[in-house]
Amino acid sequence: MITCIGRTLPADCYLIDITFEPKSVGAAKAGYLLGALVLFAIAGYMFTRSVRQRKVRVSSRDAETPVEDVETGNLQPDTNNLNIASAPDVKYVEPDSRNADVFHLGGMIFDARARALRTHGNTIELTKTETRVLRMFALTPNEVVERSRLQKEIWEDDGVIVGRSLDMFISKLRKKLEGHPNVRIVVIRGKGYRLDISA
Repeated sequence: MITCIGRTLPADCYLIDITFEPKSVGAAKAGYLLGALVLFAIAGYMFTRSVRQRKVRVSSRDAETPVEDVETGNLQPDTNNLNIASAPDVKYVEPDSRNADVFHLGGMIFDARARALRTHGNTIELTKTETRVLRMFALTPNEVVERSRLQKEIWEDDGVIVGRSLDMFISKLRKKLEGHPNVRIVVIRGKGYRLDISA
C-alpha cells in the first residue's frame, strides 16, 4: 500500500482490488524451451542407447562366443552368427576356444589380456592402447577399419579426442610386427587401416 504511506486513515474495513499483469510472452517461450530441451534429452538418450546396442551386435558377430555343446557338455565356438561365407577372400582369425582374448595372427599368438605378442619363443610386450588397437584389427582381419571408428572406440569413449596419436600407435605396432612378413598393417587412403594376414 505504497500510495497510502504518510496518510492517516481511519480504522475501518477497506476493499483492496489487486490485479496481476498477464503472463508475458517471454515466460511462455521459456516453457516451450524447457519442453523442447526435455525432448532433445530423451532423443539423445535413445540414440546413444541404439548406438551402444549396435556396437554390441557388431562385436558379437565379429568374435565367436563359446556355447555349451548339448551332447558332450563341452564349450564349442558358436559360428551360427558369423557371415564368413559372404566374404570368401577374408581369412578369419579365430580366438582360442579357451580364451576369447587370444588370437592366432599368422605365425603369432596375440594375447590381449596379457598385452603380448608371442612368436618363436619370443614375447613382445604391448601397451594398453596398442593392445586395444590390435584387438580391433584382430576381430576384423583383412577388412578395413575406419580411422574414425578407431579414434572413437579407443580414445573418444575415454573422453579424449586426439589428432595424430592414432598414427603414432599404428607406427609402433608396425615396428613390432615387422619381423613377420605375413602380418602387416596397411593404410587405405581416405578410409582407414587394414590388418593383412597372409597364409
